[in-house]
Amino acid sequence: MFTVLLVIAKYLGMIVTAGLGIYGVAHNYRDGDALNPAGRRAMKLMLCASVLALTATAMEQYRSYVEGQERKVADSLQRPFRDLVLTWPIDSEGAKVFKDALQTAPLSSPAPDKMMINYIGAALRGGTLSVAKGDGGLQLKLELNTPLGYLSREFNENTGEWKAFFTAMQTLIGEYFDLSLTSGARIVELGSSEWPAELNASEGSIEVTLKSPAVSPLEFRSSDFVLTQRGQYRPSEIHITSSDPRVTMDQKLLLGWKKTIWRVTVDKEGETVEQSQFKSGPHKIEMKINKPG
Repeated sequence: MFTVLLVIAKYLGMIVTAGLGIYGVAHNYRDGDALNPAGRRAMKLMLCASVLALTATAMEQYRSYVEGQERKVADSLQRPFRDLVLTWPIDSEGAKVFKDALQTAPLSSPAPDKMMINYIGAALRGGTLSVAKGDGGLQLKLELNTPLGYLSREFNENTGEWKAFFTAMQTLIGEYFDLSLTSGARIVELGSSEWPAELNASEGSIEVTLKSPAVSPLEFRSSDFVLTQRGQYRPSEIHITSSDPRVTMDQKLLLGWKKTIWRVTVDKEGETVEQSQFKSGPHKIEMKINKPG
């Protein structure tokens, strides 16, 4: 509607100016060297019409510029996030699940050093466990202050310590930990063996960095966030941030888990067995769209 009014104002100014010019050709606007009353009225009308037309044209161009910028922002929001960073706390119950899984991990070759396994268990809440991708695959870095001093060790995927850590972390995260949107778009499934390139556990919290996840800010803005988990331990909250310059997002979600039936199977005796999973959500993500610089 506003655009239509601008067009009407612009063309009305042009028509009035042209009409007065044509009228002036057929009529005398001067008495000697001075403008007569009709000439003064025509001059005022032409000035007003010119200002109206120029103002309408300028506003129309500005509106076109704004709409162009809005289209650019909308188009950019359809591209995937640069990254998403998910952080959630691990309480004493979660730490126990992790330590128990470390101690009961299947035997591997080479066998892990028992002292290192104890240090890995202690580092979950008292030190740092960081997973990063190196030339030879994923590597675990352990950092911990021990009674004997500061300890820093690295373990690749071929070591027994890595295998025990991997089993324990999978147990802690759960056999299935899916983060999706209500639109159906999946952000990540952390319970699978396909880990993200960056995972850190430090001072009682786990941080996962997802590089270029298969969701866009536009999808986040129009959908809600849902978590589904199957496992022994579930976090009480999750913190979501991003370093993507297109958006500002820094939100903590309190997770209320509801038990649901995942599937029903039949055992050897012919009895039905219900298998459960837990869901939290939908959660609304608050996200600010940043203006392009």
